[in-house]
Amino acid sequence: MYACQFFQHAEKSIPNLREEIAGGNFMNLRTWLRENIHSKGSLYPSADELCEAVTGKKLDPTIYLDYLRAKYRKLYKIAA
Repeated sequence: MYACQFFQHAEKSIPNLREEIAGGNFMNLRTWLRENIHSKGSLYPSADELCEAVTGKKLDPTIYLDYLRAKYRKLYKIAA
């Protein structure tokens, strides 16, 4: 769930992130992760606090559920 929320936030910060990843370019994502996650992870006593500091909101399970719905609708050709 954290990964989905972090990725959603990274997408807001990095234009064309999905296209970069599809093209095999992970440089901007890796830089974003280093600056926003890896370098700050030990500064917070819990993942919940890190999540709120990075994304500006508490862990939100609806972000993960939305990701799963979209993924499986596409995979199994289910209408929304």
